[in-house]
Amino acid sequence: MRRNLVLLGLILSTLTLATITTAGPYSCGPKLMAYSADEFKSNGDFIHGWYWLRKRGHKASWFFHKVDLRRLKGDFVYLNFHVLVGDTVNAGPGWSAKPIVIVVAGGRLLYKGYVLLSNPHRPTLPGPKYYVGGCGWLYESYGNLALKVPTTLMGVLEVHMLWPGIPGPGSTKAHVNWQHVAVKEDSCVIAFPVT
Repeated sequence: MRRNLVLLGLILSTLTLATITTAGPYSCGPKLMAYSADEFKSNGDFIHGWYWLRKRGHKASWFFHKVDLRRLKGDFVYLNFHVLVGDTVNAGPGWSAKPIVIVVAGGRLLYKGYVLLSNPHRPTLPGPKYYVGGCGWLYESYGNLALKVPTTLMGVLEVHMLWPGIPGPGSTKAHVNWQHVAVKEDSCVIAFPVT
C-alpha cells in the first residue's frame, strides 16, 4: 500500500521538505535518513480521515520498530509533526497548539513536555464564526522536537501525543483556543543526519 508522508523540520539549521512514499526507513539523500511509524493508534474522534484530539483522554501513538541509529551523525534525532489544528469544533483558521508529547525509547522515558505546532497561515480567526469548511489547508500546522537518543537504542521508539485540555496559544478573555489537534499515521516522522 502506498501513501505519502510530508516531512517538514529543522535539520542542521536548514528547513528540509521531502516526500516519502511507503512505510519504513528512507534515504533522503546520502546524509539524511527518515522513518515513518510502523504502527499507529488513536482514540481521537475520527473525522474525514483524521483523528481529532479534543477531549480529556484523547491521544495518538506512533510506534517505530526499525529505527537504526548505527550511522547517526551527532547526538540528536528529530521528530517532525504535520497536523491540523483548530481552536474549537468547526474551527477558524490560523491557530497553533501545544499538545503534550511523551517519547519512550526501549522502555526508557526520553521526553515528556509540550511541542509547539505552528500554523503559518493567516488570518487567525475564531471558530465557529469563521469556520473555513473547504479550505482545510488553513488548519495545517508543523512542529518538531530535537531529542538526544543513545546510539545503542534497543527496542521500540514510541511517540505519544495527548490533548492538553488547557487554553492554548492566542487565547484571550474573549476567545479560548482549545487546541484541537488532528493526526493520522503519517503525522509523525523521525529524521536524522547520518555518516
